[in-house]
Amino acid sequence: MKIDSSLEINGEFPPIEQRELTRLICEQFWYDGELKDSANVVHLYVDNHWFRLYFDCGIIFWREQSAAPEPYSYLDNTATKVEFRLHNLLTEIGVESCLIVSVEASEISGGSMVKIALSSGTVIEFKDVADVSSYSTQQIA
Repeated sequence: MKIDSSLEINGEFPPIEQRELTRLICEQFWYDGELKDSANVVHLYVDNHWFRLYFDCGIIFWREQSAAPEPYSYLDNTATKVEFRLHNLLTEIGVESCLIVSVEASEISGGSMVKIALSSGTVIEFKDVADVSSYSTQQIA
């Protein structure tokens, strides 16, 4: 695991390298029918344990959680619909499960990033810039 020493991290990075990832879910933030945050919270199911990765003001947060995430929605004080939808990233990249090869965390301009390399040859970057979290995927093998 490679972690930039200048980062502010809340919680402990879980020991997920060289472990089996069987679920990778992005909790997306939708406001009034428009996607605002594609990776508001990232949920990882690794070796029968749920972990939660999220960002706030450039700080990286890691937590264990006891159950799978559930989508939810509500109306805010202006009666605008706020939704938290779930997006299965493993389905998007076309695998059912794989090993987490490596995890890196670094400071980037305007925020922070966590990069996860998978045995399928995919690298996923979770970025938080100006308090907006997103992800991108790249096939490297």
